[in-house]
Amino acid sequence: GDYEGIVFAFMPNANNIEQAPLDTPVGLTTIEGGYFEMTTPDKQKFVLVTAPNNPVGLQEALGGESEIKLSPTGDVLMRIDTANTRSSRNLRFETDVMLVGTFDAFVEPAPDGFCLEPEFCEFGMEFPSDFGNLRARQEAKVIYPDGSAQTIYPTVIYPETLVNLLEQYDAIPDVLYKADGTFETTVFVNGQKQIYNLTPNINVDVRRLEAGEKRNPKVSLQGNTLFYEVQEGDDLLIFSLNIEAF
Repeated sequence: GDYEGIVFAFMPNANNIEQAPLDTPVGLTTIEGGYFEMTTPDKQKFVLVTAPNNPVGLQEALGGESEIKLSPTGDVLMRIDTANTRSSRNLRFETDVMLVGTFDAFVEPAPDGFCLEPEFCEFGMEFPSDFGNLRARQEAKVIYPDGSAQTIYPTVIYPETLVNLLEQYDAIPDVLYKADGTFETTVFVNGQKQIYNLTPNINVDVRRLEAGEKRNPKVSLQGNTLFYEVQEGDDLLIFSLNIEAF
């Protein structure tokens, strides 16, 4: 259909396959939250989660000792070993850092200057010059050796946990996790309905926990920023999300 000839990177979830009505068109469609939904000629329908087009290339771009953890919900945890980022551009960290992002489904050509010849590109990560500043929308780009690239948007790990935490409040009946890594929340204040967007910051505060220490996930509010804390192994990850009225 409209997407013929476009390259996508998806990670199918075999647990959400359902049988579609016989008159459902075959192909890709977009649904609530910006997700893509596939309908096969057999009329099987399932949601496609975005994913890195080349996970091995992604790890090389981040540095040989970096770690990558893919989640079925599309969030990708990247622990960057900054001692091995000589091939990366605009990567200016003194210590190892952790990023969590969701990948744009579209696989696009690498930016100018990365490819020495059509099919020989250096691995790299390209961040904006104001990387680290809190903005409404931040992004990075990963470049693969075949000349392709993908945009990465910041998000959080275990997004379903954040959704559950927020929906425990009576004033927040509905939270939608979107394909671009943001959250859309419905909030009732004095009986009035208001929609807010929560946009994660690309910076993640990482605090090492004591051996055997366990922390329950929690959220807190400071001004127009929501903080989400969740444990990952021996680390406590603290995410900050901008709150903006829709």
